[in-house]
Amino acid sequence: MADINVTPLVDVMLVLLIIFMVTAPLL
Repeated sequence: MADINVTPLVDVMLVLLIIFMVTAPLL
């Protein structure tokens, strides 16, 4: 597993993007 340090960062970025896309219209 050489991507142990890489995959969590990608997951966090995807979650932040989803949250931003969902909350942006509400603001």
